Amino acid sequence: MGDLSWFEIITLILLDSGHDLSVTEIVNHEYFINKLALNGRTANIRQTAWAALQTHTIQDSETVKYAKRIEPLIFDKDTDSKWTIVDKEHELIVGFREQLNELKAGPSVEEEIKRFEFVTFHQSYGYEEFIEGLRPVTNDDGDISYIVKPGILKRLCKRAEADPNHQYALVIDEINRGNISKIFGELISLIEIDKRAGEEHSLTVTLPYSNLPFSVPSNLDIIGTMNTADRSLTHIDIALRRRFEFKELRTDYALLKSDLDGIDVRKLLFTINKRIELLLDREHIIGHALLMNVSNLADLKQVFISNIMPLLEEYFFEDWDKIKQVFNGNGFVSELKGAHTTWLGDSDEYAAKSYYVDSKAFGKIENYTAVYQNINDENFDEMKQS
Repeated sequence: MGDLSWFEIITLILLDSGHDLSVTEIVNHEYFINKLALNGRTANIRQTAWAALQTHTIQDSETVKYAKRIEPLIFDKDTDSKWTIVDKEHELIVGFREQLNELKAGPSVEEEIKRFEFVTFHQSYGYEEFIEGLRPVTNDDGDISYIVKPGILKRLCKRAEADPNHQYALVIDEINRGNISKIFGELISLIEIDKRAGEEHSLTVTLPYSNLPFSVPSNLDIIGTMNTADRSLTHIDIALRRRFEFKELRTDYALLKSDLDGIDVRKLLFTINKRIELLLDREHIIGHALLMNVSNLADLKQVFISNIMPLLEEYFFEDWDKIKQVFNGNGFVSELKGAHTTWLGDSDEYAAKSYYVDSKAFGKIENYTAVYQNINDENFDEMKQS
């Protein structure tokens, strides 16, 4: 219902009543009240109804004198200020009747009711998209006006507030990419558990654009995800860190295959990660997602060539000796013998070694098992507990 326009809401109300209604009766209808709640509206209610009714009133109405009308023109008002739909057999009304029947029937058992939203933060994401902001609106005459439009969090808060018996969730991916203080604004105070609506120290603030009171309901969870290995991004600030419970999600080796054409993918990734942890740090270990869907040697080869090798090159700044250590010198990376003599002649005293990635080596099963073959089984007990 939150996605319906005021014109559509009023049309459904008039069809639902089956008779003419005054503006007072319209704004007191449950559909109108629900729309207000979802939009976070508490002011200019009657004006909103009047505007929608007059804008879509038929041209030859004797009771409404309004210049800027927009199709479809289906409403009219009688001398007692009662509003009606003029042509109830109009093809547009047929569609509204079907929609009304669906609303009355409610969602089917099989239909999932969406009680969550997903958003990704980035450097240019702001308060206006997250909570509320001014947005331009153009009518059919090309005139531009600005309205206060609720952001994703405000919309979800209103849905959760109107449905207190269910839990709602907002998932923020890459939460540390955004400018936290710019995006959250006054929400920094409101999201604390004891500051939620109905809690012991509940807080309500007045939003700067709409001047409406706003609070965060207690049945809304805010979940942020971030990659701790991405050190190029701004660290999440302390104010927000104090308001979140942090949970580290490590690599789940149980999701990987223990026998893929004779390769124990679990041991393979665990061994690679242990060496990355020792040579670099534990924040750079590789997650299970890259290897979850491999089903044969060809898939494994593709993942190593396209994903894992470039990742290790970036991690170690092309320090090939360390990359060789990660793979236990299995042949994926080899030194190009004679490169100094070939390209520099005798002037090779201070020249670096030249390495190359042998793509053919990724097609051999023994090169993958060589990564972990000399490790005793008891060293993998930690993998089973992760």
